[in-house]
Amino acid sequence: MSNERTTAMWREDWAVPAVDKAEAAEPFDFANEIMDIMEQGILVWSPDGVCELHNARVFEVLELEPGQLYIGMMREEFRDLALQRGELTEVDADASKHAIEEHLPYSFDRKLPSGRMVLTNGRPSASGGYVVTFTDVTEARRAARDLISARAEVEAAEMRAKNVLATENARQHEARMLSLLDEWLQSCKTLDELYMIVTRFMGRVMADTEGEIYTYSSSRDVLDGVGSWVTNKLHRNISPDSCWSLRRGRAYQYDPKGICFVCNHLEHPPDEDYPCEYVCVPVSAHGDTVGLMHVRFDGETYSGTKLKDAMNFTVQCAEHISMAIANVRLRDELHEQSVRDPLTGLHNRRYFMDAMRREMALADRTGQTFGLISFDADKFKTFNDTQGHDAGDAVLQAIAAAVQDTLGPGEKCCRVGGEEFTVLLPGRDLAGTWEVAEGLRGAVEAMGVRHAGASLPRITISAGIAAYPTSARNSASLLKRADEALYAAKDEGRNRVGGMEETEAEPEHPRTGDAATPWHEPARPKPAPPAAATEGQHPTESPMPAAQQVGPDHAPPAPIATQSQPPPEAGAKAEGPSSPEPSGGSRPADVSAPAPPGPSTAPSQGPSPAPAPQPAGQGGSSGGPARPGAPPSYGTHGPQGTSAPSRPPSHGGVAVRSKDPRAGQRPPRPALGTPEPVAPTARPAQPRPPTSSSSHTPGSPSRPPPPRDPTRKG
Repeated sequence: MSNERTTAMWREDWAVPAVDKAEAAEPFDFANEIMDIMEQGILVWSPDGVCELHNARVFEVLELEPGQLYIGMMREEFRDLALQRGELTEVDADASKHAIEEHLPYSFDRKLPSGRMVLTNGRPSASGGYVVTFTDVTEARRAARDLISARAEVEAAEMRAKNVLATENARQHEARMLSLLDEWLQSCKTLDELYMIVTRFMGRVMADTEGEIYTYSSSRDVLDGVGSWVTNKLHRNISPDSCWSLRRGRAYQYDPKGICFVCNHLEHPPDEDYPCEYVCVPVSAHGDTVGLMHVRFDGETYSGTKLKDAMNFTVQCAEHISMAIANVRLRDELHEQSVRDPLTGLHNRRYFMDAMRREMALADRTGQTFGLISFDADKFKTFNDTQGHDAGDAVLQAIAAAVQDTLGPGEKCCRVGGEEFTVLLPGRDLAGTWEVAEGLRGAVEAMGVRHAGASLPRITISAGIAAYPTSARNSASLLKRADEALYAAKDEGRNRVGGMEETEAEPEHPRTGDAATPWHEPARPKPAPPAAATEGQHPTESPMPAAQQVGPDHAPPAPIATQSQPPPEAGAKAEGPSSPEPSGGSRPADVSAPAPPGPSTAPSQGPSPAPAPQPAGQGGSSGGPARPGAPPSYGTHGPQGTSAPSRPPSHGGVAVRSKDPRAGQRPPRPALGTPEPVAPTARPAQPRPPTSSSSHTPGSPSRPPPPRDPTRKG
């Protein structure tokens, strides 16, 4: 079976109409139909540049009239039409012409008068011609533009986020640096430490900068250079008027592009050879300007926003530094007030105790010694009461000035209370301490004090010395030795130095708890109470009346006994009313006869009445019998002719004073936390009936006592 017969049968089976030869001879019309259906406009050029074919879609895409494109049209004519309508630029026309000459593909967008965008693509054919397609890409280009715009917005937002993040990181970094700076500044104890930390911190944190720090002097007429970083241009001092920031009272930024003036304190002002920008920031705290911080920035590293941020950070650093300087100064002032006596300007007891502990620790490490002087003004209470407290303050200030002028470097004098002073002498032994104490005593004795236009009486001091570890091996014992030496000097007549007769210190307990050991005068030996002078007096009562139990500076003189009334023997007791009266003439009513010696013979009658007061010039003091014609005695510095009391026995090689008020001694200072000693209360004395010349029977009524002599004192 032949192929034609098979094909005919297949067509009959599937009812496919047969194509005759006439229809098959029209392929060109079928191609034209396909080209017209296509969305793109199509234009075919011959190798000679003649239009050979185009579809109907090209008129719609390029918005052409029917006569503007036709078969046989030349390529140059079509290009001129596009240039005339503004669809094609000269650049695109030249590019396409060059591509055609090189037989290369080309592509470009042409913008139609209506605003629509048409993509033109030219591809060379095998015969040498070109097939050009025109595609409407208006929506695609709009979408691309929207996409590009959206992408640009996203990129801009991302850039802003990065900037915000970078700014926040920079702020956090600055906050951490400022916190670190504050931590170091708060740990500073002195201004020198603070300046050292500031210069190192600024040099590390702010790279490529140079800076200087100045602070006002005590006179506030100049600023002293206290620190710098990187640069060696720190001035020793500058004038406050040489900086515009101090004149204006706020930070001053020098900008060569603006209206600015160079500060006079710059050694090398900015110029073309030395371009830089700088900022001067006043260092102020609590409304008071304490100094100036000057920072210079490198023009190549810092510019624009970075320069602005760096200057802001400099201002913040200056604020923190100013607060730290104010805190250190306030701390120094408070500490100075807590360890300084406001009247004399000397250090006080708190400083003395700390300084003595430091000297003891240093002596233990190095094996050196140090001396201690304890001195006070003689009879200062009497002077204060007679001359007034203002004069007493003037004397204390004069003593402090004289001591300060006498002491050498490193030797400290402290006022520990009232008129009492102590001196620490590092490196001095006992002999050297005695020499210094003698120099102090002589300086005070030689000084003259004027107050309220008048010269004040001469003031002297008594001093006691001790040395560590020769005299004692702990603070309490060392103070005790110095005070005992001071008491010995008082006993020996005042205006002298005691303590050179000390022996080697005895072994003592380890120096534990010295920081809490209270400073007090050591306990001195208490004399045994004397025997009762009258019958009925308790053995523990003082034999001296309360009116005469005062200090050595105020003890009134005892009444002077006359020769007409000799005193009884020592140890004799006054007789009671049972003693017989001598027979014979009567005695005067205002004179009492002395009682004969002998013990009381009537103990069952109760306590004997006290003797009647005697007129002036008769009888002794109640403190004991007086020798006939003997002058009164109430201390070493009593009235002229008074004999000094006998020196008490020494304890540990140091003379110790007695506490007996009759010996002219002042009462000891009680230890901290020790209750005040309470003086025994004297019993009320029973009135003793005066004796008469007639016999007297116990129990008979007695005569009233004679009237008191108004001229008698005490």
